[in-house]
Amino acid sequence: MHPDTATALQEAICHVLANYINETDFEVITDFHLHLDADTGILSIFDDNDMLLGSVTVEEWIDVDGDEYVTIVAHQLSAVLRQMADAHKFDNLNIAKPFNFVLEDDQHETIEELYIVDDDNIYITGDLLAGIDQELDQFLGHLMEE
Repeated sequence: MHPDTATALQEAICHVLANYINETDFEVITDFHLHLDADTGILSIFDDNDMLLGSVTVEEWIDVDGDEYVTIVAHQLSAVLRQMADAHKFDNLNIAKPFNFVLEDDQHETIEELYIVDDDNIYITGDLLAGIDQELDQFLGHLMEE
């Protein structure tokens, strides 16, 4: 991912989240819905009520096809959200936790849950478990040899 892309995505998400810092009451939001228009490269962020909260144009995502949608876009968005969580960008929001960032298609069907924000639980996602079967098989094979 180009560094400018990561910066633009973080700025757009931070701009949306800024609306939830100074609120006096906790908002109940279960998901932030992210929609990509692959023809224009515009990533739009919506709340649970389909209200547009913000958008950003990502040049490198223009004309991304269906196969790349999950492998490239979802992976890059997940990485940006993890970086933001590591930088504590989700800590001081007046949003009841847990809440999710979800990548959806044009019909509002979930393609992938990108990141779950929750103070009390740790969620294990596919990236963390990728290849675990092979690693366990190698480990057990090594133990059996000894």
